[in-house]
Amino acid sequence: MRIISIIQFLAIIICTSIALAQSAPTLDQAKSLQQRGQYPEAIEAYKQLIENDDENVNLQLGLADCYLGNRNYSEALMVLYSVIAQDKTVLPAYVKLAQLNAVQLHNVADAQAILDKMTDANPESAEAFALKAQYLLQWGEKEKALAAAGKMVQLDKSPASALRLLQILIKADKIAEAEKALAELKKAPFAPFMMNFFDAQILMAKKNWAEALSKFEEVLKEAESKPELTPIAAQTCEFMGSCCEHLAQYDRQLECFNEALDYNPKSMSAQLGRAMALCHLKRNADALAVFNEIKAAIGDAAFFSDQRIRVLYLKLELERQNTLSPEERIKAQEELAKLNADEEGSDDPISILAQCELLVRQDKVEEARNLLTEVLEKDPQKAAYWAALAMVELKAKNYDGAAKTIADGKNKVGFSPALLNVELKLILSQDINSAKEKIEQLVKELVYLPADQKALAFKTVSEAYILLKEYDRAQDLLQTVEQLNPKDETVPFFRMKVAFAANDGDLLLQQLGKVQKTFGAESPESYFGQALYVILQVKTGAAPKSDLDKARAFIYKAKELRPGWKELQQFRLPTKTM
Repeated sequence: MRIISIIQFLAIIICTSIALAQSAPTLDQAKSLQQRGQYPEAIEAYKQLIENDDENVNLQLGLADCYLGNRNYSEALMVLYSVIAQDKTVLPAYVKLAQLNAVQLHNVADAQAILDKMTDANPESAEAFALKAQYLLQWGEKEKALAAAGKMVQLDKSPASALRLLQILIKADKIAEAEKALAELKKAPFAPFMMNFFDAQILMAKKNWAEALSKFEEVLKEAESKPELTPIAAQTCEFMGSCCEHLAQYDRQLECFNEALDYNPKSMSAQLGRAMALCHLKRNADALAVFNEIKAAIGDAAFFSDQRIRVLYLKLELERQNTLSPEERIKAQEELAKLNADEEGSDDPISILAQCELLVRQDKVEEARNLLTEVLEKDPQKAAYWAALAMVELKAKNYDGAAKTIADGKNKVGFSPALLNVELKLILSQDINSAKEKIEQLVKELVYLPADQKALAFKTVSEAYILLKEYDRAQDLLQTVEQLNPKDETVPFFRMKVAFAANDGDLLLQQLGKVQKTFGAESPESYFGQALYVILQVKTGAAPKSDLDKARAFIYKAKELRPGWKELQQFRLPTKTM
């Protein structure tokens, strides 16, 4: 009996060991779970792997990616900081940490500081400076990106580094420098199709859409014939899709982005391009489905960080709700207000502001006020919250409350374009006779702002003067903006609007020419300006009223190119009679 007991005991131990061995995950299994989006299971798998190999950086980065995918941002932060503490040369850890701060946590300042730490810890790494330049460009820091790119080239003088610098120059809108760099690269033994690839990108930057498209077609023929050039082929298809959008070739735009997704099914930019094409083709239900797929994949914060996408998505979703029954519509509105945010992302500013907009639209003013008051107690430095609260008070005709909110907001955050907009709305919504005096007083306060903020403020105030029919004063402010920033390309657009309001056809046509030179003849700005000129011609009797149909066509083209554009939302085309 004793021998049998020992044998049974050993058998139990052996079976248990086999079971444990079978239950222990492999790296391939963890990656497979991650790729399928089964993040909780993947997280557990990575944790088990790390228990047996706690110094494996790649395992920790995989775990961080799973936390990010599951929107466990605090856990992801801890893992990434742990990796950097363990090894300061692991560049992907810095990059993921910076992206998390910039996109999910809306803290670009901290994101930039993380990239600074990356290059400080890796001062001889050209790759570190290349990555820094890449992400600074994404966040709009062009000059800082160019400085990082310059350091990259100092550390690595290879042709590959020169190609990266060229790409950065193009994205930073340094077209003259990019053309010089490309001319130098053409002297080196690079494949001609690669030079065509960059030639086409420069043509895109110059808004020569048709020429760029033709060049990209040549590149694609070469790239699609060689498996090793698949990434170039995928990127080329996306560029072609963008060209087609600007050329109003929407069927082909959809084809290009579908082809790009065939090469790279995970490309978010290709998915967005596909969704935009579907919108242009009036396939709104299909477009909304694609937007929802993207939103689920990257999270609400990243998805709604692009104002154009946010406006278009809300428009499509509200359109969908109009087809529902009253009960279904209420439920859909509640879901939209939440913006599918989980508990981790409930403090996301985009979600909060969207909820506020919907509450006001539903006449739930008190709920909107309470929501914004609560978040301001947590984050009083967020100008957008102060502006939103002031707008709530303004819509409720609580003018004293709006004025107090604006004053409190300015005391907390200083100058804010959003607060200035609301302040001007408040002034214009009350006694129009005293509005001019109040705005003049406001301008005296704005004079002390730094030059870049002053230029932005004066452009905003110039539109208020248009409403007051103080056209000369509006032009004076725009002249000051030009003196503050001679490179400001938007001034002719503002002058064009002043000319339209003042019935000055010659000035409008002159400024329209500058707008077309800057933005392109087939840009939304150009089409909007052409519509204004046609309407002005009708108003002054220089053209028949039937020409208003031409203006409608121009406005339609502008809307096709830029859905949700504020200028078009606020503009009201005249009816059949003037």
